[in-house]
Amino acid sequence: MPFTTASERGRPRLAAGVLITLLPAITNADLIYLSDGSRLAGELLASTAEGYVIRTGFAGELTVPTASVAGITTDAPMMIGMHSADRVRGQLEYDPDESAQRITGTAFGALEIAVGELAAVWPPDQQAPTLRRADQAHRAAMARVKAAHAKEVKAVEERLASFTDPWSGRITAGLNGASGNAQRLLFNGRAEARRETKRDRLMLFAEGTMQEQNKVLTEKEIRLGANIEHDIGGNWYAFARQELEKDKFENIDLRSQTLGGIGYFAIRKPTHEWKLRSGLGYQFEAFENGRNNRQGIVTLGYDYRVEINDWLRFTHNLTYFPSFTSPLRDYRLDSNMGVEVPLGHSDLWSLRLGLRHEYDNIPTPGAKSLDTTYGADIVVDIP
Repeated sequence: MPFTTASERGRPRLAAGVLITLLPAITNADLIYLSDGSRLAGELLASTAEGYVIRTGFAGELTVPTASVAGITTDAPMMIGMHSADRVRGQLEYDPDESAQRITGTAFGALEIAVGELAAVWPPDQQAPTLRRADQAHRAAMARVKAAHAKEVKAVEERLASFTDPWSGRITAGLNGASGNAQRLLFNGRAEARRETKRDRLMLFAEGTMQEQNKVLTEKEIRLGANIEHDIGGNWYAFARQELEKDKFENIDLRSQTLGGIGYFAIRKPTHEWKLRSGLGYQFEAFENGRNNRQGIVTLGYDYRVEINDWLRFTHNLTYFPSFTSPLRDYRLDSNMGVEVPLGHSDLWSLRLGLRHEYDNIPTPGAKSLDTTYGADIVVDIP
């Protein structure tokens, strides 16, 4: 007879103790009996159209097809729906030896049923699966309706925007006078028409300045121009510009500039904008003495605008026009600076304080290199 130690004789008792300890954990669980004789232990979460959902300790959540289920046992009362549309609260019990499925603890006592009569099983504190599926279907349908509605609204808004007049205008005018030792009258004005779409900007303008001193005309200048910009990607844009100028006291009968180039938005915000630009062009000048001048030119400059607050706006435009043949000797500079403040509470009327410098490094005979204009103008914006 083999010799057995005390520790070896205690092992069967330890194994039995472990089984007894684990037995309540195994029995205190929902059980799904399968048609092949096996069973799954875990927590029965709910039933779906595909089958029964059970959370197991070894494989997580599993969905067992209804056709594979022979019976169900729950360790707590559940809400149970039948295919007959009846609904009861009770505890499912399945006897695998007798292949008997019943519901216990109902208001009618124990009920013998077939597992195929079960339409839905769910915890009492949750919504019925049919209602949950109906609610999910309703939410999905409403989401589709809202998405379709938003799409239609956007299409209508875009269509309405296409009918919106993209044109706007601005009129600037100033009149200054003096009497006494000298009689002086100065008038300057500018009219602009702008058309702006999503990617294009067009600006047409006409401006003029006239001054009399002691009833003698001392200044008369007229400018016409058109400028178009087209966004080409990112912050880059292409531009083309045509300007015509006539200045009696600079002896310019006609100055024509045709320019084209590219620009870049260094800052592009609704209230803050800074555009850099450069291009090439052709300039024709006809002077009152009969002399003509034709040359290619380069243009470099920027356009800056910032709305400091609701009542103060600052703008500055600077353009440098060097010639091809002698860019450091033959060039022109045009600087236009302005500050605008609204008049009262109006969004249409404002006061503009402006300062403009026009510098020609090689002026026509009898004209000064620097021409400065400053004053206060009334501005009317036309939406």
